[in-house]
Amino acid sequence: MKIKRLLLILCLLLFLVTLWFNQNHTYLGKNSIASLLYMNNSTFGYSSIFAYTLFYIVPFLMLLSNFFHSENPYKVMRMVKRKNYYKSKIMEIGFVSLLFSSIHTVINITCTHIFFSKNLLVEANFLSICLLNMISLVFFYLSVGIMFRLTYDLFNSVALAIFIVYIILDSLYFGVKLLLPNGYWEPFRDLAIFTNMLNRYWSTSNLIIVYIRQIIIVFIFYLVGSSIFLNKDYKK
Repeated sequence: MKIKRLLLILCLLLFLVTLWFNQNHTYLGKNSIASLLYMNNSTFGYSSIFAYTLFYIVPFLMLLSNFFHSENPYKVMRMVKRKNYYKSKIMEIGFVSLLFSSIHTVINITCTHIFFSKNLLVEANFLSICLLNMISLVFFYLSVGIMFRLTYDLFNSVALAIFIVYIILDSLYFGVKLLLPNGYWEPFRDLAIFTNMLNRYWSTSNLIIVYIRQIIIVFIFYLVGSSIFLNKDYKK
């Protein structure tokens, strides 16, 4: 299992590093805050909402579904306290969310420091913004992971659950883009930390509100997912 986990992490590193260079090569050598903005929150940037919802969902769910031992339905069925088992699964999702978000952030910090001057990054508070953004990513992918778990509990298929979650999130992303007027809040807007912090639009209070909203969403998914899991019939 250790070798499998190491391979998963190495594959994720390779994927994210490749994507970072592919998305950002146009801006390398242009030492400006504007370049940092384009790289991190343009339409196709490494840290854009588009990337979070279209590029990273499947790799994250692949990591989540393969990082721990496969679930044994007979073992779960014999458990007296299935609620505790579900909580342990949420802890696993939380761990993988933190791992994925940390790797994503470390790659962004490392690669950016290679191509941009230290003085510019200090002036832009780039490191601090990366870490604040990472916290938001942990909550976002925790909610995605719980959504995946409840979908898996409904259909008993990992592949189908990944497909359904991906389609739902992509449909929501494009639906919001097309149908919801600018100025209205929706969950994806809370992923725009780079734009708002680099442009100094947000203060600490804005970040706290974002985190609270994300925690509420996680809690709602947890309640729904817990109900589905506890009522799941493993005999089927």
